[in-house]
Amino acid sequence: MYPPINKQEAYNVEGNHPVSNLVGEKGLWLPSASQLLDDDIERICNCIENFYLK
Repeated sequence: MYPPINKQEAYNVEGNHPVSNLVGEKGLWLPSASQLLDDDIERICNCIENFYLK
């Protein structure tokens, strides 16, 4: 995941931004390319499911 937008050099926003920080710390960046095949999507979903079932 990318760092919180308020902490990125291009934006560098001063102040308290708890939601942005939370998304930066806990967010999940999923593959979303238009070239993904159904098999790719199934594999990604299986990996996520296996991670949370452990």
